[in-house]
Amino acid sequence: MEVEMQAAVMKNTVAGFAETDVGAGRVMGSAAEMGIMVAEGDCEWGGCGRRRRRSGALNGNATGGDAVSDSAWQLGGKEWCCGVSGDGGRDCAAEAASRAVAENALPGFPAPLGYVDFFRQCSSYSNEETQALLKWKASLHNQNHSSLLSWTLYPNNFTNSSTHLGTEASPCKWYGISCNHAGSVIRINLTESGLGGTLQAFSFSSFPNLAYVDVCINNLSGPIPPQIGLLSKLKYLDLSTNQFSGGIPPEIGLLTNLEVLHLVQNQLNGSIPHEIGQLSSLYELALYTNQLEGSIPASLGNLSNLASLYLYENQLSDSIPPEMGNLTNLVEIYSDTNNLTGPIPSTFGNLKRLTVLYLFNNRLSGHIPPEIGNLKSLQGLSLYGNNLSGPIPVSLCNLKSLVDLELSENQLNGSIPTSLVGCARNGHKQLFGSLPEGICQGGSLVRFTVSDNHLSGPIPKSLKNCRNLTRALFQGNQLTGNISEVVGDSPNLEYIDLSYNRFHGELSHNWGRCPQLQRLEIAGNNITGSIPEDFGISTNLALLDLSSNHLVGEIPKKLGSVTSLWKLILNDNQLSGNIPPELGSLSDLGYLDLSANRLNGSIPEHLGDCLGLNYLNLSNNKLSHRIPVQLGKLNHLSQLDLSHNLLTGGIPPQIQGSHSHSNAFRNATIEVLKGNKDLCGNVKGLQPCKYASGVDQQPVKKSHKKRENSRNRKKVRKGGHGSVYKAELPSSNIVAVKKLHPSDTEMANQKDFLNEIRALTEIKHRNMVKLLGFCSHPRHMFLVYEYLERGSLATILSREEAKKLGWATRYEAHISDFGTAKLLKLDSSIRAYLQHIRISCTSFGVIALEVIKGRHPGDQILSLSVSPEKDNIALEDMLDPRLPPLTPQDEEKVIAIIKLATACLNANPQSRPTMQIVSQMLSQRK
Repeated sequence: MEVEMQAAVMKNTVAGFAETDVGAGRVMGSAAEMGIMVAEGDCEWGGCGRRRRRSGALNGNATGGDAVSDSAWQLGGKEWCCGVSGDGGRDCAAEAASRAVAENALPGFPAPLGYVDFFRQCSSYSNEETQALLKWKASLHNQNHSSLLSWTLYPNNFTNSSTHLGTEASPCKWYGISCNHAGSVIRINLTESGLGGTLQAFSFSSFPNLAYVDVCINNLSGPIPPQIGLLSKLKYLDLSTNQFSGGIPPEIGLLTNLEVLHLVQNQLNGSIPHEIGQLSSLYELALYTNQLEGSIPASLGNLSNLASLYLYENQLSDSIPPEMGNLTNLVEIYSDTNNLTGPIPSTFGNLKRLTVLYLFNNRLSGHIPPEIGNLKSLQGLSLYGNNLSGPIPVSLCNLKSLVDLELSENQLNGSIPTSLVGCARNGHKQLFGSLPEGICQGGSLVRFTVSDNHLSGPIPKSLKNCRNLTRALFQGNQLTGNISEVVGDSPNLEYIDLSYNRFHGELSHNWGRCPQLQRLEIAGNNITGSIPEDFGISTNLALLDLSSNHLVGEIPKKLGSVTSLWKLILNDNQLSGNIPPELGSLSDLGYLDLSANRLNGSIPEHLGDCLGLNYLNLSNNKLSHRIPVQLGKLNHLSQLDLSHNLLTGGIPPQIQGSHSHSNAFRNATIEVLKGNKDLCGNVKGLQPCKYASGVDQQPVKKSHKKRENSRNRKKVRKGGHGSVYKAELPSSNIVAVKKLHPSDTEMANQKDFLNEIRALTEIKHRNMVKLLGFCSHPRHMFLVYEYLERGSLATILSREEAKKLGWATRYEAHISDFGTAKLLKLDSSIRAYLQHIRISCTSFGVIALEVIKGRHPGDQILSLSVSPEKDNIALEDMLDPRLPPLTPQDEEKVIAIIKLATACLNANPQSRPTMQIVSQMLSQRK
């Protein structure tokens, strides 16, 4: 029934709330929709004999408080008192409203309705919406996810207790659900709620008042149902970062109240429906990172309120419709990385509010329209990677707000307009002349690129103190001048490339004082002098390329303190002296090229500590002595060149044999080793090695012998270096005997092998499996350990037997096979291995979490390493669910170990504790 009513203005001051004004209005349906404002306050009960004041204000709705209380409702300028019990305020409100109508207290309200319960009419919303939500929940793959636990009806034996907090027959207090005063759902926000399933079972028609829907960052899939067009009041829709597929339904054009539409990062295909042009209220449209194709509909030109348009990373084609020039409220256009063709519309000159225009990586052609110069608010213009031709318009000089201009990889020609703030490189080398002096006018320049052109002359002095500059790329020109005068006070500079120009002079100490500098490339110039020690100050430096210059002197030792360094390129200079062993501290180093210099001495064994190294070129120097066996630790090394040096001796079999983890050494050819006349080894083109005889085979202590036919032997495991047997000795003692693979026995140098045995047998630690002895024979080598009945921790944790391993038992795990791999590497020592263990605690962190979780932590390692400082890890998510709950004492210990393990997984190596600190902290908790 539709009712029209004029309600007098009512002002109700309630304890703890401000005044509320309600004016006349057209209403329909429930009392709340009729504009009736209700507020609890003081009520003088006629027959109750008591006076009470309850604070609170409810507009068109009420909830019960105490089991028995009272309320006053002001309707039509008069208080209406009622008792509250059971279902609470809703019954009271209904009673008050009914009495007010019956006594004609609401002028213009039809009295024949009598005692109609207006507030109970609201339940027609909640009942249908409740059932619709529960039906959709039941269709989801993970309907029992913690986010949806509150989505349930009250149990039959419901009591008003805290255990049922957040659950109610009405969905208004469910997680992610909000209602209006009438109790109807107006908002659904389930962002990052772990939802899986589809929207097929979602009854859109059941939500007449729904205005906000956000289910982004979930695992929802399937098509977007066309019934979504029934949400006539919808203003905000975000289905981003899911797995929705199929096309965008044309029915979405029925959502004429829609203001924000986000469908990004899905698998949507097909074309953009022209019906989107009917969304006259839309001010933000985001469809990027899908598989949309076809043209941009000209109907988008009807979206007069549109401020942000994101269409990038799709497969859109054809030309940009000139009707887009009608969108005078546009602030941002991101239509890059598509297949758009044709010219840039000159109508874009009408977009006076535009701050960002990104059209790069398309197939646009024609000239850059001079009308672009009308966009006085433009800050970012990126047109690179197209087929644009002709000169750079002089009108671009009018863009005083511009901080990022990228025109590279086009077919532009002519000179750069004078006083143009920011410019671009051109992939066809057609820009000539010098750079304008006012290149950093006003100090607003942030990014500047003119690479690969025919530019000449010096870099303008104004650039030297361009404080906001973060990136400057000048490579591949004919620029001249003293390299020390290029940059001065540039506190925000992150990346500069001056390579392959004609700069001269010496490197300035100021380079080391750019605190944000991450990439410095000055290759292929005429730079002389030495490398300043101050380069070590740039702690953020990730890439340093000084190759192909005339640098002399030694490589600064301080470079070893730049732990962020990933790529170091110093080849083709005249550097001399030894390679600093401090470079071994660069744990993140992946690329090292020191070739074509005058370096001498031996290859530092510490380079073997650069475990991430995948490219190593030391060729064309004067390096001597043997190849250090420690290089065999470089498991990721894929490219290697040691040619044309003075290296001697044999290639260590540990780093070249079939068991080597280094592909570069295992697959080495004569090309990467030639030019070392005294180098020998098993590589075609190298001379074979002649090994000396007479190896000391004297054991360091009496060993337990094992015969091949010894009784009661049982093979229990096969490892990377040998097979492990359970054996019973004549004394009835049970031991573990590892028989090394024959190939490993051939690799081991007996003298060093015995030295390592001596060190291992002297180590005593309660959590290390004790090495009892060994047996050395020309044909076989055996290691004898104490026998542990349960076997390896990883194996037990993967079985049901893990239930028997309580928390106390799990922290009595032992390390076995300690040092076996080191025994087979000639120049290693147990002390160096222990030193490595002290330096890195990453392994401890992983193992500790595996013990606690009962399985490998997997991808959780990444999230913990990126944000270890966040104390938001649920303890229950970290524990082995197969074990009983923790006691308070065990919980305290486990939490402490989790925090230590997390600290050891920090992405920043400098933020990780040493194992010495970890050991001390664990000892303090005993």
